[in-house]
Amino acid sequence: MVKWAYAILLALFLAACSDDSGEVAGNSAETGSPELAGILTLDNGDPAGFADVQCVPQGFDAREDPLPEAFTTTTDANGRYALDSIPAGRYSLEAVHRESGTRLLVQGLELTENDSLNRDGVLTEVGAARLLVPGEFSEGAEGVATVYGTTILRRVAVKNGAVVVDSLPSDSLDLLVFVDEGEPVEFVLNVE
Repeated sequence: MVKWAYAILLALFLAACSDDSGEVAGNSAETGSPELAGILTLDNGDPAGFADVQCVPQGFDAREDPLPEAFTTTTDANGRYALDSIPAGRYSLEAVHRESGTRLLVQGLELTENDSLNRDGVLTEVGAARLLVPGEFSEGAEGVATVYGTTILRRVAVKNGAVVVDSLPSDSLDLLVFVDEGEPVEFVLNVE
């Protein structure tokens, strides 16, 4: 009788510890999944409190792909953030401060299995790019501009032989412009 009681208790314990959903629970040290964490500040040194933070996979295409909810978080009042259970791989770290509109983009982060990555950053004012495209697209043509591996996706139109892309974070960007007519045009630019 005692053996049966122990067997039932053991079965109940194991059932309580397992999950049929197939999802892994626990922190990154327990699961072997990398963790990305850090502190974000504004360019004046103040904490970037309540900024939206995203960890974006390298091959992400903002025109078609949804970003998993587990890859997003918000900083606390002191600018701290942490993302758990992100698979090993290459990522971009993006952040937008709700109050000031300042942004951060860090590309090429490498998360490896069983390791944590601490990445601090400073959010800065956004910039715009005016891309000259004479003869490339028709005047008034519309489309989008994007950077693969980020959530950057901006509506654009051709005006006076140029495409203006606004609200770009400071970084070196490989910007792709897709206009409703023809093939995409690639621009490599530095936004400061």
